[in-house]
Amino acid sequence: MGPAGAVIAVDRDARALGRIAAPPASGAAIRTYHADFTRPLELPDLDGILLANALHFVLRQERVLKRLVSYLKPQGRVLVVEYDNEHRSPWNPHPLPFKRFRQLARTVGLWDVRELNRRPSLFGGRELYAAVALKP
Repeated sequence: MGPAGAVIAVDRDARALGRIAAPPASGAAIRTYHADFTRPLELPDLDGILLANALHFVLRQERVLKRLVSYLKPQGRVLVVEYDNEHRSPWNPHPLPFKRFRQLARTVGLWDVRELNRRPSLFGGRELYAAVALKP
């Protein structure tokens, strides 16, 4: 990313934001927002969005993802990391397996949806996937 880049971290947990320390070795700036990503945010146009283990906590995934996509520049990317699991639990109340993410991404106007990788969860029995989709 380099020194001209910026990372914007959004979390409703102020303590989590407080654990973000120094800028990465690349020199990119880090800005933090104590906010809920499921609500409208005042953000600049973004090159990309990373949602790691986040969307499975969202009931209205389509509405939220559509809003997030609106913050992206053309050719911007959404990267998700989620459990490839359809079973609800207290830790995964609104599952988003890859096949459903692919459909959801297309519904909100993203294309070129690709699974990048998989790995077993450290919590056993579940598999995590990483996927990316592009805003036209």
